[in-house]
Amino acid sequence: MQIKRDDLMKAFSAFTSVGSGVVIGPPGVGKTFVLKDFCSQLIKQNMPCLYLPIDKLGIETEAALKDELGIKSDFVTYLSKQKALNDKNLGILVIDAFDAARSEIAQKFFLSLIRQVISKLQKQWNVIVSVRTYDAKKSEDLQDLFPKLSENIPPTAFQMEEIRCRHFSVPKLTNDEVKETVKTIPHLSAIYEQGSSDFKELLRIPFNLWLLEKLLSLTPDIPELSSVSSEVQLLGLFWKYRVIDGPLGEEKGMLLTKVIQKMVELRSLSVRKDEVYVFGAINAWNLLLSSEILIETSKTAQRVTFSHNILFDYAVSVLLIEDDPGKCIEFVMEDPSRPLFLRPSLNYYFTRLWHA
Repeated sequence: MQIKRDDLMKAFSAFTSVGSGVVIGPPGVGKTFVLKDFCSQLIKQNMPCLYLPIDKLGIETEAALKDELGIKSDFVTYLSKQKALNDKNLGILVIDAFDAARSEIAQKFFLSLIRQVISKLQKQWNVIVSVRTYDAKKSEDLQDLFPKLSENIPPTAFQMEEIRCRHFSVPKLTNDEVKETVKTIPHLSAIYEQGSSDFKELLRIPFNLWLLEKLLSLTPDIPELSSVSSEVQLLGLFWKYRVIDGPLGEEKGMLLTKVIQKMVELRSLSVRKDEVYVFGAINAWNLLLSSEILIETSKTAQRVTFSHNILFDYAVSVLLIEDDPGKCIEFVMEDPSRPLFLRPSLNYYFTRLWHA
């Protein structure tokens, strides 16, 4: 799948060069894609850049961060030294998926880290933080860290009136961008042309295009696609064909249940592999990795996470939250943080019941 967003990337580059700020957008709109592509361009140009994906690292303390980076000094000193090695260029610190810090400890740590870098390394490093729009609106502490600048405001296409801090909003794909992307995915063009307006609107979210690409690469002819009109229906088809009905479906389901149980217990979107791997399930484990449902992460590949946070949220809704109302209430009440930590999963759960 190839998505070209040249105008967006140009505007985003200008945004980061002027000052620190927040990158916002709905789930699956491509915030991580934009940030990773931007960072790769900086690295090619030998510019100081550090990319920290919160959802993949499972970090809640500075000691854990130092261990992940392999450094001995404190983080701010480390950044200062990196800038000294490349004194002519501005450093860019990218903290991706702030909303993935779903425990109070993790949120406080990263807010403190951002605050330190902004206050101590001003004009040396700009800090860019990505977060879902909903979470950005709810986090007053995060917005307070990034006051608006009177000049160099991004074009209106990349702004949201409801967000009061300096920000860059990643919009959905335009219809023309969707049509161009559809051409790069085998078997999708005909389905797209015959699809309803709701189906076409779904594909303005890049993650939904990725789901379709993975589905069609496995099964080019899926009759149910013609009736898809919502995200939860598309996720349901992906789950059916890539998890349940595929090879070793039962084993994959059991492994995923163990993975998300541990994640929910730890309030983290990544876990150590040795805490969730089931001895003798190597084939099912490899299938989950090869299908890009799970990915290995951290510098030593000791941790595992879902390839996208949306898959984690949906997996919780189908594997942990039971359809029985009483069981659902018991699950939510087991931990007072669950209505917040698992808010997206609860949305999927009730939407799935509504469609059923």
